[in-house]
Amino acid sequence: MFIARWVIDVRFGKKDEFVERMKQWFEEVGEKVGLNRDRLRVVNGSIGAKESRFEFDHAVESLESLQAMWDEMATYEAHAQFGADLEPIIVPGSSHWEIFRGVEL
Repeated sequence: MFIARWVIDVRFGKKDEFVERMKQWFEEVGEKVGLNRDRLRVVNGSIGAKESRFEFDHAVESLESLQAMWDEMATYEAHAQFGADLEPIIVPGSSHWEIFRGVEL
């Protein structure tokens, strides 16, 4: 199992707008490409972390399944529009992905 983590910082005063856009994206794109709320965790910085920081962790079975999800996302016009809509509300250069491998104890 892998955890795909999308990290992004949001401009001051724009958190509520960002959350609303993410909800819309989830309905229009995320659910269609296989994102499952049961395998998704969203956190926002609070104490000792940037308050502008959002992190989205999604569990995936394989890197291939993650790549397939990304490839399918790219086919949706709503996904392209989402990127354009986010541009004025995010901190430039802050968006990035981190991939973690699950470890059993």
